[in-house]
Amino acid sequence: MKWKFIGDIDFDWIMDTAKEMHAESNWSKKVKFREDKVKKYFHAVLTNPEMFGIIAQYEDNNIGFMTGIIMEYSFGTEKFAREIDLYVKKKYRGKMAGMLMMKMFKAWAKTKNAKEIIFEPGGVDNTGKFDGMAKRLGMKEVGKIFRGDL
Repeated sequence: MKWKFIGDIDFDWIMDTAKEMHAESNWSKKVKFREDKVKKYFHAVLTNPEMFGIIAQYEDNNIGFMTGIIMEYSFGTEKFAREIDLYVKKKYRGKMAGMLMMKMFKAWAKTKNAKEIIFEPGGVDNTGKFDGMAKRLGMKEVGKIFRGDL
């Protein structure tokens, strides 16, 4: 299992994989996928030093990606890291790609002087596997996510 930072050459793969992620998410039936939005988002990942973006690879195949951001607490100037997207293609789940990307994000966040890291899986209903990975990284559950349609 390998990883690399997202680069310009990965854009087509990212777009296709983001479409897969969207189709699998809880938002697929109520939020239209917009390529222009994805382009702007990944341009920000490439150019903003406070954003993180990597691709997991297995046997020279891109198999998943993760993005995140460094932010300041609303009540102080200390920083924390927050996961934004974490996705592994179905065919490659169970090969530790998610764990690898979470570890790399955690290491990157330390270099940015973040005080803590926050993962908030809310795009799909099967978060049980994520719980195990987070616990293996020394994280603890501190809350729940509630969502309601308007």
